[in-house]
Amino acid sequence: MPVDYLTVDYQMGQTPQALSDFYNSYGAQGWAISSIEAVVHNQRRVVFNMAGGVVQYLVIDYPAGETPEQLTNDLNGYGASGWLLKSTDLAKTNLRRAIFMQNGTSGGGGSGTDPNAMHWVPYVGPPQSFVAHDTTRDGDWTMTANKATSTRPAPQQSGPEEDLLPTWTPTLQNARATYTMWNEWTTSTAGWIDQYGGTVLAGNVNALHTMTLMVNGVVKDTFTSTPPNAISYWHDITPIVVASGSVIRVTVKVNQVGNNQMYWQEQAGLFATAPTYCSLAQGSKDGAAASSIAYDCHVQFIPGVASPDWDVVAFGGAAAGAGSGTGFPEAPQDSINYGRMNAAWNPVQPLALDGGAF
Repeated sequence: MPVDYLTVDYQMGQTPQALSDFYNSYGAQGWAISSIEAVVHNQRRVVFNMAGGVVQYLVIDYPAGETPEQLTNDLNGYGASGWLLKSTDLAKTNLRRAIFMQNGTSGGGGSGTDPNAMHWVPYVGPPQSFVAHDTTRDGDWTMTANKATSTRPAPQQSGPEEDLLPTWTPTLQNARATYTMWNEWTTSTAGWIDQYGGTVLAGNVNALHTMTLMVNGVVKDTFTSTPPNAISYWHDITPIVVASGSVIRVTVKVNQVGNNQMYWQEQAGLFATAPTYCSLAQGSKDGAAASSIAYDCHVQFIPGVASPDWDVVAFGGAAAGAGSGTGFPEAPQDSINYGRMNAAWNPVQPLALDGGAF
C-alpha cells in the first residue's frame, strides 16, 4: 500500500505549548511524525507520514542535568498514559525538549471510538471547559479530567513550601538494636507532597535503611537501600495531592549492623506546637505511644488548591511545586550536587538509586 509523506519546516524558540499546537494541527489531519532533523541552527524539518485517524502530540521541556534514573522516571510517567517518545531536541542550553505522540486509532488516547480513552486537549484557559478523560498540560502538570469540568487543571500554590519537620536542635541517641521511628502530621490546609526523606547519620553508614511515605494509612511510596555515605536524603516523587485533614506519616527504619551502636536524632517537645500547615504532629519510635517527640523523618508540603475533578498524570518540573515562584529557589548551578534540608541547599554526595546506595 502506498504511504503519503509531508515535509514541513519550522523555527526553533517556540514554547512547548506553541509547538504542541503546531504538531496537533497536522495530527488532526492524520499526519504522524516520521523524523525530525536540523536544517540550520534555528530551524527544524519534520517529515510526516499519513497514519490515518487523529494523531495527538505533547511537547515538554526537561532539565539537561537529569540523571538517567530521573529521566527514566519522567518518561515512564508519560509512557504510562500511552505517550510514545518520537524525538528529543535542544530547547535551550540547559533544557532538552521531548516530543511525544499518540495515535487515536490505535489506543492510548486521541479521538478514537473508545469512550474511556484519554483525549489530548491543549490548555488555553482559564476559562476552559473539558469533558471526562480530556488530558492536558498546565504549567509543569499533566492532568486528566475525571468528569466534565471547567475548573483549572493544575493545583495552584498558595504559600511557600515547608518541611513539616520544622527547624530543630535534636539530640543524638544510640542503642545496639534495629529501630523504627516515624513522624505523623495532620494537615490544616490542602496542598500536595513532592518529597520525603531522612538523614543517614555517619554512625549508620552501610546499614540497611527503609523509608516509607503513607497518606491516610495507605502506603504511597517506599524505598530501601544501603547508603555508603552520610547524607541528608530527599526522595522525589510525583506530587500527591492531599486535602485538609489528611494524615501524612514518614517512617524510617534502620537495621543494626553486627553488634554496632545504631544512632538516631530526636527532640523532645518539638511537636507540642503544631508545625506550619498542620493541626497536629506527633512522633513515635519502636511502637511507643505517639507523643510530642520529633524524630528525623521529613516531608515537603506545598499548600494550595487542587480541583477534585482532575487526576495527576505526570509532573515535569522541579520538585518545588507548581512553578508559581513562591517556593524554594533552584539549587546553585556550579557542578556540585545539592540536597535540601530545612529550606536550605546543602552539598551532598552524588546519588545512585540502583538498589544499592542512595
